[in-house]
Amino acid sequence: MKSAILHSFNMNLRSAQEYVAATPAGRETELPHGLPNHPVWIIGHLATAIDMAGTLLGQPKATPESWEALFGNNSKPVADASKYPSLAELSAKYATIHVAVGKAFESASDATLATPTPEQWRKFVPTIGDALMFLMLNHEQFHLGQYSAWRRVIGLPSLH
Repeated sequence: MKSAILHSFNMNLRSAQEYVAATPAGRETELPHGLPNHPVWIIGHLATAIDMAGTLLGQPKATPESWEALFGNNSKPVADASKYPSLAELSAKYATIHVAVGKAFESASDATLATPTPEQWRKFVPTIGDALMFLMLNHEQFHLGQYSAWRRVIGLPSLH
């Protein structure tokens, strides 16, 4: 089962990299037609979320603390690109963390995956395995869908 999960997780990374590579320069923080999130926020948010997955697997935190205010759950995307790291920087960090989390997940024991999550998470994701499935698959795919929608709204074709 881990191989199927990793296959989808790796597909997410490839999709994100395709979207980033095809994002027109200078447009990466546009918020057209009331869309809630732009590419810079999406990739930064995914990097911080996958970093959280890594910490659940015992990895040290890999994103700067300042990214929590920019990309965390309570953050609000703004159109001012100067407020953010570049899309290229975010994408590189996201890819590095993504690969590390994939390796850590692959070697995680069943006992690790069955470990209860921190108390505040347990109603939503009771175990580390549940949290990882959410962060690695559902959460990434949800936000990559937003990236795809953003592309369509600004007039770009589908990549898939």
